[in-house]
Amino acid sequence: MQARTPRVFGHLSNHNSCRGLIFLLCGFLALSTPAAAASWPEEADRPSRAQSPVEAGLPYEALKLGTSDPIGDTFGSGSTAVDATSLDVGVFQNHLVISMTFANTVSPPDSGEADALGGGYIDIDADQDGATGDVPWSELVTDGDTTGMGNEFYVDLFTYSGGDGAFDLFDDLNEVIVGRVAAVFTETAMTVSIPLNLLDGNGSVNVAAVVGTVDEPTDVVPNNGSVSGPQPTAALINRDRFRVTLDWSGFDDPGGAAFVSDLGTDDSALFYFLDPENLEILVKVIDACDFNDHYWVFYAAATDVEFTLTVTDTLNGTENQYTNPLGQLGGGINDTSAFATCP
Repeated sequence: MQARTPRVFGHLSNHNSCRGLIFLLCGFLALSTPAAAASWPEEADRPSRAQSPVEAGLPYEALKLGTSDPIGDTFGSGSTAVDATSLDVGVFQNHLVISMTFANTVSPPDSGEADALGGGYIDIDADQDGATGDVPWSELVTDGDTTGMGNEFYVDLFTYSGGDGAFDLFDDLNEVIVGRVAAVFTETAMTVSIPLNLLDGNGSVNVAAVVGTVDEPTDVVPNNGSVSGPQPTAALINRDRFRVTLDWSGFDDPGGAAFVSDLGTDDSALFYFLDPENLEILVKVIDACDFNDHYWVFYAAATDVEFTLTVTDTLNGTENQYTNPLGQLGGGINDTSAFATCP
């Protein structure tokens, strides 16, 4: 991992000037019309959430999967502005995919075109906990509590290179680069694809962003709150080699795909149906190649609904399914000959 010198902000607008009876009005305006920093920061030293906690009582909504952003809600003093119009978050093929659209055409930062994206940051709250991590960039440039997030990672939009078509992804707490993440530009959109293993997670994140010209920030999205990624329905375990999914149906519930809990490990996955606090099934894939030249599949179920558990070796497409009929306690299975696909 590569370290770098942190950035430090210069003068920002003072939202603490709100006092007395006009405090509530100022708070509303701060949420709906972000104030602007004078220019982009030169270094990146931002306080942690322990030092600068999220302000309680504000409506920090986590908008599921995506949100639109008003056209023309830009700020800044320049004659041109980068105007974001939407932010969407999804998971595809073990990548967190973040897409942004813009009111006008946008080109890669190093393109030399007049409509080139000047820079910015995509804030990522990887544990969806506003009490941890650092203050997001999109809050610091607007000098206001707007996201309810605490950053564990961010994408630095100043670091694009046409050579690899990618940006730097930073571990925010340690200010080190953890990888390069691919970006694709179309006429009025930008899509960034981040391998989930770089985020130490499964796509359950909150995201916000700030963008602008090369000289100054000009828009944040969303104006208040964040966009949350989907709860994944597939787990990759045992060095990300085996993909595990679970489909279920109940007595009075059509069911569907079970969700992956955040509590799994490299070799195991935990699934729930409706309530993340009510775990239903544990699945493990064990490398026993040195013992009997097989990968083993174990599962334990604490449910009597109908389910189909599917485990796939992604290296060769070999698939095993395990089923349970409705009304029968799932119990468990120890399949010590599940995959003859070593090493």
